[in-house]
Amino acid sequence: MTGQETAGSVAGTLMQCLADRGVSLLFGIPGVHNTELFRDLETLGMDVVLPRHEQGAGFMADGFARATGRPGICLLITGPGLSNALTPLGQAYSDSVPLLLVSTVLSRRDMGKGRGLSHDMLSQANAVASFGALSLTAEDAGEIPELVARAFATFECQRPRPVHVQLPLDCLAQPGGRPAGPPRLAARPLPPPAALEEAARTIAQAERPVVLVGGGALEATAEVTRLADTLGAAVGSTIAGKGVVDESHPLSLGCTLARPATRAFLESCDLAVVVGSELSVNDYGPKGLPLGLPRLRIDIDAQALATNGPVDLPLLGDARETVAALCALLDARAPRFERREVETARTAALRQAFDERPGMEALLERLRRALPDETVFALDMTEIAYLANEVFPVHRPRCWLHPVGFGTLGYALPAAIGAKLARPDVPVAAMIGDFGLHYTLAELGVACERRLPLPIFLWNNDRLHAIEKDMRRKQIAPIAVTAANPDFQQLARSFGAAAAQPASLDALDEAIEAALGADRPTLIELRPEACAA
Repeated sequence: MTGQETAGSVAGTLMQCLADRGVSLLFGIPGVHNTELFRDLETLGMDVVLPRHEQGAGFMADGFARATGRPGICLLITGPGLSNALTPLGQAYSDSVPLLLVSTVLSRRDMGKGRGLSHDMLSQANAVASFGALSLTAEDAGEIPELVARAFATFECQRPRPVHVQLPLDCLAQPGGRPAGPPRLAARPLPPPAALEEAARTIAQAERPVVLVGGGALEATAEVTRLADTLGAAVGSTIAGKGVVDESHPLSLGCTLARPATRAFLESCDLAVVVGSELSVNDYGPKGLPLGLPRLRIDIDAQALATNGPVDLPLLGDARETVAALCALLDARAPRFERREVETARTAALRQAFDERPGMEALLERLRRALPDETVFALDMTEIAYLANEVFPVHRPRCWLHPVGFGTLGYALPAAIGAKLARPDVPVAAMIGDFGLHYTLAELGVACERRLPLPIFLWNNDRLHAIEKDMRRKQIAPIAVTAANPDFQQLARSFGAAAAQPASLDALDEAIEAALGADRPTLIELRPEACAA
């Protein structure tokens, strides 16, 4: 219902601008300082999800954005509303997620004065500065279209990062205006022809090229796959890049770039074509890429091209358009690797991962068989997810949502809710540990309210097992690594969810089938002793 005359106030102008950009779903918690933001939402046809905590709101918006590529939007209050959402902002910044946080702020005469007013902060913009790309303040309706355009330019024309827009309380109800329409945004950059031609010559001369893809290549699936096929190159991905190239591709190394077996394979290559990856140690291991491996890097972020090691040939540009332009300059050739060579390296790397975290192999294999290829997974910081990042095959982009860089607990459940609301046509599942679930457990109420058929796989070993093992390795007495868990089965049912605790892998199959067909979320509690075989 965009286009209606709803912008009677500054707040209404902002909501109209978002509607004109195609926004129809928001995650917001109304409070005494921001109710004006909600005035026109019903008229505009916008659906508002009510999270139970601002952190949940931020993670839901993050899950929505990762599953779709479109920005997730939060509406929050001043002070604690903003501060509670800083962790999701940090996660979105780390993982290059387009997230727009709209909040109110104290009146202009009170901002930064420390008068002890309700929800007072010395500077909300400074609080956001360490977590977002921009913090913008709109003081009248005339500024709104420009500020929204700047936010969407950040999302669409460069490396996406979270943006904060705040409206002072004394401006909210001031007269607004009907926006003329969304300002036109610039095209994403493309390297100059000479740079593309040099890159094509470099690639053509390589005898053993490998293509490495990150989250910056999520919109370039067809182009990157064509590049790998044209070159006959091996392909590896970061966690954020899982599914950009189908991990069943015959020359795929999967997401095993930090494993010794894959690293040995990379050392035998003579060119790495890196597409949309910042080359973080989170993906490539503490030593990063082998130093002797020449690097051709494609990235939309000039800072990324100058970070994490030398680069022999940097190409500043949009991944999809740049890779497509390169493919047009290259001739197809026979594979440079024997399929068996790549399979051997990948099999060895997977075995190294399974051996490091025993007792989960059969479970993950059963989960992959039981869930459709198009299932979107939202994962938490938990041992089973760490292993799944490496060994769980993913066949499509935007199906693997993991809080890689910032690494926060409590991400999976609200992110899965956001992803399912964004993509109701595909299965969505959460994978979370018992301790991480405590962080955002209340958001289960949202999944029940919305009657989302959401399997929630709870890996419950009644402890912070990875931390306990790390403390023992360091000869530290394992202190504060166990918590008194509730009866998760009863707790889930008290929200209105279904619950199951499979005693075997066969019973797990039955629980998954029931969860996918349910009209509510299902907590599927996985105990290590029941899932090892």
